Amino acid sequence: MATIAKVVTQTKTEAVVESLARFVTEAKLQVSDRLPAERDLAIALGVSRPVLREALKRLEALGVIEPRPGSGTFLRTTLSPNHTHLVVQVDLERESLIQLLELRRALESEAAAMAAARAPDEAIANLGGLVDQLEDEFRRTGDNPESDKAFHMALYVLAENRLFWDVITPVWEQLETFWQYPLGKRDFAKRTLPLHRELYERIRARDPEGARKVVHRMFEIVEEDLRA
Repeated sequence: MATIAKVVTQTKTEAVVESLARFVTEAKLQVSDRLPAERDLAIALGVSRPVLREALKRLEALGVIEPRPGSGTFLRTTLSPNHTHLVVQVDLERESLIQLLELRRALESEAAAMAAARAPDEAIANLGGLVDQLEDEFRRTGDNPESDKAFHMALYVLAENRLFWDVITPVWEQLETFWQYPLGKRDFAKRTLPLHRELYERIRARDPEGARKVVHRMFEIVEEDLRA
């Protein structure tokens, strides 16, 4: 049976990005060429300057343009209407990722709290070994998605509830492609690294509420970095 593609409704900002792409093509602007002044662009496109600025910010975030204080905004890469779908795709992927992280935060905070309450001492000691490994590998090579995954998946095992594992597995599979240099940024996990040991210490201290709070802090930081 043939599939039907979903309709993606454009925001005004996304429409402005497309209009800018058409302008760049029609004006035959090349890499390193300067864009018209912001005021002139806003008038030509028939939009407010705040909406135009939002569109320009998106293109800057993707490395398409480069603002130079006192000189103007310059084209860093080629841009055409065929490329603008990437801008929409990045935004959609980021929002989907944030929703997945919200689900994982809810699951993982409770799994950590349950681990603190009921996991055997030996299993908690093994979790400490995973923290040691994670920290050692980060010092030597930077982000290590596999060691990070081993630590977090261990929390679901320590919760001693099989349903946690069944729910988180497909969620993690969707997140997995992101963990390899998220949004092109290396050492993405640097800010959350210390919280892994803090979480282990809360679980070892049999402090369910403390463990729950550490997980929430961890995911707040990840979401902050994504929205930046």
